[in-house]
Amino acid sequence: MAAALQLGLAPGNWHTQRDEWVALGCEIGVLCGTLGKIAKDISLLAQGEVAEVAEPSGNGRGGSSAMPHKRNPVASMIALAAAMRAPHRVAALLAAMPQEHERGLGNWQAELAEWPGLFMSAHGAVHALADAVGGLMVDTDRMRRNIDALHGLVFAEGVAMLLAAHVGKARAHALVEGWSRQAVAAQQHLLDVALAGVAAEAELNHRISPDAMRAVFDADAVARHASALAQPQWDTIRKALS
Repeated sequence: MAAALQLGLAPGNWHTQRDEWVALGCEIGVLCGTLGKIAKDISLLAQGEVAEVAEPSGNGRGGSSAMPHKRNPVASMIALAAAMRAPHRVAALLAAMPQEHERGLGNWQAELAEWPGLFMSAHGAVHALADAVGGLMVDTDRMRRNIDALHGLVFAEGVAMLLAAHVGKARAHALVEGWSRQAVAAQQHLLDVALAGVAAEAELNHRISPDAMRAVFDADAVARHASALAQPQWDTIRKALS
């Protein structure tokens, strides 16, 4: 039968040797967790106060019964629900592995009850996210406005790294921490505070040029660097899917 169905033939008594079968369940659990991670990020980015992405809408999809303007990330909701259920089902599969001799009593019955829910959760999450990601709306202007609204604080680590090459990590961290507090308190851009701070530091004012500091705050350059880091992963995924 295994040959006719082009299935692998278990080398031993698979009824109670559940290693490979339960390993499949663990992989499905990991898949649900990965989909949950994607869904979590989409749902956070779709929050009204962030509004950088939105799931596709239409025909009442994601609508709110109380707030007509609201668009709920329903695909992310499905994937997140699957990610929450899957670990418990996988745990039940693992718990049922120590079975009696060549035929378990109660173990495989407990295991049997978990498989349908695990597969259905994974299928639902994949189906929902495939539909959502295909029509995902990305608001790049909003992303840029959100970055600009932080008045340069998002680049604080880059400033610290620039300084660390000249004054060491601890001193650089202390300087940027102080400048960041000053920027928040005075509602100034961190770049302006950092330029003034470097000019006031004898050990830095001749080592770090204003252009070098401004380069740290170049959001477009940072985005290009992030894209370059992600590109090999995209290439691997596309190759696997082709």
